[in-house]
Amino acid sequence: GLTRVLAVTNPENAPSQAVCRRIGMRPLGRTRGYYDKECALFRVDLP
Repeated sequence: GLTRVLAVTNPENAPSQAVCRRIGMRPLGRTRGYYDKECALFRVDLP
């Protein structure tokens, strides 16, 4: 099964980042690995 879930948001979208934090995700910084633009990257490890 899955061992982790990643999420990306627009770096200026505070409400989306708040949702990520509320569901237990932690910020990993910024990435350009998705959508060919800078995104905020979040991750949660699953049991």
